[in-house]
Amino acid sequence: MIRHHHRALALALLLTAPATAAAQDAMTVLNAAVKAMRLENVTTIRYTATGSAYAIGQSFTPGGPYPRSAMTFVRDFDIDGFTVRQEFVNTRVERRGGGLPNRVGAETRQVQYASRNSGWPQHVFMWLNPPGFVKEAMKHNPTLTTERVGGRAFRVITVRVQDRYTLRGFFNDEDLLERVDTALDNNPVLGDPPLDAVFTGYRDFGGILFPSRIVHHLGLQPSFDFEIASVTPNAAVETTPPAGAGGAAGGGAVTVTSQTIANGVHYLTGGTHHSVAVEFSDHVAVIDAPLGEARSLAVIAEVRRLAPNKPIRHLINTHHHFDHSNGLRTYAAEGATVVTHPRNAAFYQQWWSTMPVLLRDRLVESGRTARFETVDERRVLSDGMRTLEVHVVQDTTHVEGMLILYLPSEKLLVEADLFTPPAPGAAPAQNAPGNDPLAAELVQNIERLDLDVERVVPLHGPGVASRADLDRAAGTTAAGR
Repeated sequence: MIRHHHRALALALLLTAPATAAAQDAMTVLNAAVKAMRLENVTTIRYTATGSAYAIGQSFTPGGPYPRSAMTFVRDFDIDGFTVRQEFVNTRVERRGGGLPNRVGAETRQVQYASRNSGWPQHVFMWLNPPGFVKEAMKHNPTLTTERVGGRAFRVITVRVQDRYTLRGFFNDEDLLERVDTALDNNPVLGDPPLDAVFTGYRDFGGILFPSRIVHHLGLQPSFDFEIASVTPNAAVETTPPAGAGGAAGGGAVTVTSQTIANGVHYLTGGTHHSVAVEFSDHVAVIDAPLGEARSLAVIAEVRRLAPNKPIRHLINTHHHFDHSNGLRTYAAEGATVVTHPRNAAFYQQWWSTMPVLLRDRLVESGRTARFETVDERRVLSDGMRTLEVHVVQDTTHVEGMLILYLPSEKLLVEADLFTPPAPGAAPAQNAPGNDPLAAELVQNIERLDLDVERVVPLHGPGVASRADLDRAAGTTAAGR
């Protein structure tokens, strides 16, 4: 079988030159695969699996493994119609790293739909199973080459989808599909991250041959690793989403609401992720660039309204988790310098050193190169008008290289993820009062740094919280302060 390790295969592929196959054409290979897998009369399939899912972009260390959850799922796939319904249940098993919920033992349940009309991040996963690739490739003018990988010869079927995306399927000498390679285009941190699926352990499931194990990698890291529990060919499936459910990632207008919480300090909210703009005498520093380009452009427009004629000189990135860093490239395109931990900067520079082909964002269009300044312990941004302290958090289980921001004159602390206050009247989002370990870690760092905090400005949640709110979540008291 092909090696599971992405880097090993990538290196092997670089060292082999494709040669045009003379004896067979692409349709011959695909028809042989249909026969070998016994898919001739199969139009739908249902399969269940157990294994591991990984929180993409939420690793503890930049570039490190993504946090793992135990996963079970059922997937209904209309092969001929190329539509899918899948239902996941993930149970968190690792404390370190991000992703919600971050409590070990907590469950999340999700139902997803996809079709040919879905966005690529949803559409592509229908190709990452053998029946989907083999039968759908026949409809996309497949081409055939041969390649040697790890001393073995593979017939490689290549297709183009939507005149934009390339997929390659590797078939062994038993006419079985062992691997599909492609890339995503929706990740502003990784650019065009490689995406693959590896299929091993083919065996009989309900009369067809199907792999007993499937492993996905995204951006060189495992994203799914599951063992197939059951396969039902020609199952009665319902893959049409109910009204309002949709099947692709949602778009819609971005809403940014600004609240001035101190003189020249603006809380930019709206949705699940927030930013803070801090005015200096002749420029602005923005704290965090969450979610992506659309939100960053909306925040930038609001900052310009609030502080006309003051350019955004710094974008302070609290940590590398993708939901907090997907908008960084937008600020870099505006000429802002990204201020972050050294390991975060190295991680971004590694991925941004190659010009993306599929991702065409503002930074690509601008032709600029992102600039970075790093904070490895403490840094002070100051002029005659304002002082803003940047501190590196120590001893947190959430992420390495986390920054918190402190405005000493205003006694304001800006933080991301370590403390998310509940909505008024709601239970705490993460833990019962007094049992939030991340909030406790934040309190320990406030005390270590001897910061006189009166208000906490969270980059998630309903709004500004008091120090007493933080203490309640952490199970600490004001005694001795």
